[in-house]
Amino acid sequence: MAPFLFGSIEPKARKNQFWFTSAFLVLLAGFFSLGLSISNPNSEIIQASNYELKLDKKEKNLEIVAKPKLKVKIIDKQKIEAEEKARKEAEQKQREAEATAQAAKQVPTTQVVYSAPTFNGDLNDLYQRAAAMYGLDWRVLAAVHMVESGQATQCAAVSYAGATGPMQFLPSTFNYYAIDGDGDGVTDICNVSDAVFSAANLLATNWGATDMRVALYHYNHSDYYVNHVLSLASSL
Repeated sequence: MAPFLFGSIEPKARKNQFWFTSAFLVLLAGFFSLGLSISNPNSEIIQASNYELKLDKKEKNLEIVAKPKLKVKIIDKQKIEAEEKARKEAEQKQREAEATAQAAKQVPTTQVVYSAPTFNGDLNDLYQRAAAMYGLDWRVLAAVHMVESGQATQCAAVSYAGATGPMQFLPSTFNYYAIDGDGDGVTDICNVSDAVFSAANLLATNWGATDMRVALYHYNHSDYYVNHVLSLASSL
C-alpha cells in the first residue's frame, strides 16, 4: 500500500494549500464512489470497504490502509444453557452423594427421650412437643410432614432415592439424627414419634433455631422445597 504524497513539487508557500485541496478531492471521490455503490440498482449486495484513509499530519501523508477483519463467533445459546443446567445438576447430585456417604460413615448417635409420652393420635401435640424441645416453630415440622408423606404415621411409601417413613428419611440419615420420640427405648424410622423428633433434631442441628431456610435446605437440597415448606407453614 503505497502512500500518496501531496504538495511535494509545489512552491513552498502553497504546499499546505495544495495538500489540503488534494486530500479533499480524494475524500470527495471516495464518498462519490460510495454513493454510486449504494444507489446502484443492479447491486444486490452492498459491501463495506475493507480500507480506510489514514492521515499523518506530521509527515503530511495520506495513506490507504486495510481495516482489521472482524471475527464472527456463532454461539449456540440453547446448547450453553443445557450444558450449564447439566453441570449444576451433576454438582447437586455429587453434593448429595457426598453428604449421604459422610452420614453413612458417622457412628449413629441415637438419643432417647425417656420422658416422652406415647403418641395419642394428636399430630399437632406431637409437633409442638418436638418443636419445644429444640426451639423450633412447630408449624415447620407440620409442613415438612405434610410435604414428605401427607402426614402418614407409618412407612407407607419409599421414594426413588430410598427415603422412607413418615418424614421420609434415608436410613443412613435417620441413624445419624435418630431420636426415640416415644420413650420405648427403640428408634424406628417407621414410628411417627421417632420420625418427627428426629426431623426436629436434624433441623435444630443445622441452625433451624436461627435460620430455618438453611436448616430446610439440609433436609432437602432444593430451593423450591424450602419455599414450599415455609409457605405451607405460614398458612397453618
